[in-house]
Amino acid sequence: MIKILIIGSNGFIGSQLSVYLSSKGFEVYGCDISSKKTLDKYFQVDPLNPDYLCILKQISFSVIINCSGAASVPNSFETPVIDFNLNTNNVIKQLEAIRQTNLDSTYLNISSAAVYGNPTELPIKEIAVLSPVSPYGFHKLCAETVCNEYRKLFNINASSLRVFSAYGTGLRKQIFYDITQKALNDSEIHVFGTGNETRDYIHIKDICHAIYLLISSNKTLPSEINIANGSQISVKTVVNEIMSVLDCKKKVVFSEHNRTGDPLFWQADTTILQQFGYKQTVALKDGVRDYIEWLKTTE
Repeated sequence: MIKILIIGSNGFIGSQLSVYLSSKGFEVYGCDISSKKTLDKYFQVDPLNPDYLCILKQISFSVIINCSGAASVPNSFETPVIDFNLNTNNVIKQLEAIRQTNLDSTYLNISSAAVYGNPTELPIKEIAVLSPVSPYGFHKLCAETVCNEYRKLFNINASSLRVFSAYGTGLRKQIFYDITQKALNDSEIHVFGTGNETRDYIHIKDICHAIYLLISSNKTLPSEINIANGSQISVKTVVNEIMSVLDCKKKVVFSEHNRTGDPLFWQADTTILQQFGYKQTVALKDGVRDYIEWLKTTE
């Protein structure tokens, strides 16, 4: 049975990916800083000085997926050193542990579309110029550079997965959570920007399926892969979908000002991902409905 280690197994992507890959018959091990075990086979690491080498000396994994790290653009402006340690420094520690133990492992680093910043052309290809607009984006780019270093110099099968705008059950932040909370609790709904800004939204179920297709393929994985649906959807469209599901008639006020570090328009070129057999399975309307139903039951 193929052994997979998911670092950051208690997080949004990591927790759901653990369940998904286990259901596909893989032997999945978790790794995180919490003492709370989400998997029977679980390693707890020190948050300040995680020892990945100790783990890899015990077990030889076919696939190692890094889902750990900070995931907040605003926080990266407040504490850039912490963001760097979580998003970049930990990546080189993981790769160095692989170099010293098992060069045959496939290493997948969950990166972000934030490495693109504000693209000059849509849809965004993996070969586009990278110009981050936040510490978070810069640190994700640094991590990608480290992955390429170990790929080229030490022959480690390292790939960075540039996830675009992820959403779905389990996520308690970002636009889906914020708008739902405001619709349920506030007299008016205030939203950053004009509403015309666009994102390429992808549901967590589709993210998990995309990763499954990549690790199940016999093809050599490229160094960077966009994880998205190739659709340009406006923020206003997302707000309207949420309001419709909630049957909420409250006034929506757009600030006309964008938050520092937020790009304006995103749409991914998914040609590479499609070559591995990926097709979207969760439409935005269905994803929004599922998310709100989940949130209502957990609040």
